[in-house]
Amino acid sequence: MLPMLAAAPAINFFAYIIIGSCFEWACSLVCLIVWLIIVVMQFLSQLKLRQIKQRENAANGFRIKLLNDMVEGIKSIKTNAIETYYLQKVVSVREQQAGH
Repeated sequence: MLPMLAAAPAINFFAYIIIGSCFEWACSLVCLIVWLIIVVMQFLSQLKLRQIKQRENAANGFRIKLLNDMVEGIKSIKTNAIETYYLQKVVSVREQQAGH
């Protein structure tokens, strides 16, 4: 992992030397400054993205918990409705048996 992290700065360093020797050292300095700005912007955008993802995950967790509570509620409502239906059937069968 470390060689890969060192590769980009090393390549940039050699590129700045080539740019400086072929053109002017001011061009090389401008390229270095632009590269540093891009690195800083990437770092800051990564921090912001992490914050956004954390808020999104918190909102998703709340939504999933709410949906699970609703599903459990629906299960209990259906169970109670089915119990009432079967209770009525049992009572009607008992009444028929008692009537005979």
